[in-house]
Amino acid sequence: MSGRQRRPSALLGALLILLAGCGSPRSEAGLSEVATLVAERGAPRIHWNQGTEADHAVERWVADRLERELDADAAVQIALLNNRGLQADYARLDIAQADLVQAGLLRNPFFAGELRFGPAGTGVELSLVQDFLSIMQIPMRKRLADDALTQVTLEVAAAVIDLATATRRAFHAYQAEAQIVDLQRTVVAATAASHEYAQRLHAAGNSTDLDLAHERMLHEESRLDLASAELRTAEGRERVNQLLGVWGAATRWTAAPRLAEPLENAALPDAVEHRAVSASLDLAALKQAAVRSARQVGRLAPWWLDDAAIGVAAEREGAGDWSAGPAIEVPLPLFDRGGAAARVATARLQRDRDRFAAAAISVRSQARLALQRAQVATDRVRFIATVLLPLRRITVAETQKRYNGMLASAFHLLAARRGELAAEQSYVRALAAYWRARDDLQGVLDGRSRGVSATGGDDADDAVPDRADDTSH
Repeated sequence: MSGRQRRPSALLGALLILLAGCGSPRSEAGLSEVATLVAERGAPRIHWNQGTEADHAVERWVADRLERELDADAAVQIALLNNRGLQADYARLDIAQADLVQAGLLRNPFFAGELRFGPAGTGVELSLVQDFLSIMQIPMRKRLADDALTQVTLEVAAAVIDLATATRRAFHAYQAEAQIVDLQRTVVAATAASHEYAQRLHAAGNSTDLDLAHERMLHEESRLDLASAELRTAEGRERVNQLLGVWGAATRWTAAPRLAEPLENAALPDAVEHRAVSASLDLAALKQAAVRSARQVGRLAPWWLDDAAIGVAAEREGAGDWSAGPAIEVPLPLFDRGGAAARVATARLQRDRDRFAAAAISVRSQARLALQRAQVATDRVRFIATVLLPLRRITVAETQKRYNGMLASAFHLLAARRGELAAEQSYVRALAAYWRARDDLQGVLDGRSRGVSATGGDDADDAVPDRADDTSH
């Protein structure tokens, strides 16, 4: 027989025939598990677009919904149905399901043939061998593949929650920037009026060049601030477009003009660490990776029989009769004694255990941080709404009275109004921070903490969280 490495099928030929047509993977296997996981965390429905009539119905729903004014909930639903990156993640479920089916199949038999030419004629040797140890390892391979499918399911569910959280935050950020643009336009109008009034006074000789330059400086700075705010709004809108997965005419959607006010009497959740750890999809995926690694360690023995094969061999010398009998191939552990493979498997197991422990600490920390930020953001937005804004409005009203009584100039009145508009902008920014903090906290409680930045920077908060690390072996 040839010394080449042998692979599947021989004595189990009949069984192979029975199994040959079995095991084609289902196209949407695992999606229902993902839908259940995300539904438990409050996410709306999901759909895997595969060119069916149901897909066309979803496309029509998305197109119709984009024609109407969007709020954050509608934006999240559109993103989960229409984002192509998420659709690509669903293909991982199909791949993992196919791997599971493959793990339950017998390996293909290996056929070998030899011809020998000599004085007595042509000698023929034929053999058909099957890797018999792989038959006994089918249950283990299926368990490993099932573990991998579970891990992929968790990671895809995490991608759904990531997208939902990122879309909600981006939509709220866009609403805030659009609202600030409206306020900034009012500021520009106020500074333009103040500058025009200063020009008239200066022309009449009733104000200095310094006063005129000061008013013009305020007006030009307000115009520059407006241009910056408009750019931030355009950037925020494009960010939402990317998450919604829209282009062309579909990008002409409209949004609710104002951010929603803070939730009334909405107490912040308690036991956030416990809830975050229990719900964490990251931890569940890392735990599943550790389970797979532990199974890999357990399947190393007897490692040297992995390529052992049994089968049937037939031989004929020249014009003689055929002779047949059993064949066996067993590798000899002369060079590779399995030490390296065992070390790798053990190291991976320890790595996955340490990753899980480190991630658990991080999830707890992120839960505490998200709760603290939500509390601070809530207090800040309420303080501005109940203290600063009323004081600014009182200042404008009192200055108006003094102006009516000719005790204050128009400049004083316009300056008071600009202060009120600045306070309103501060309130909108505080409201945006409030919703960002609430979205972050909800994301942690939904099982995702990667979107919460340790530094609290806006760029980090608005970024799409990275996918879970690939822990496959």
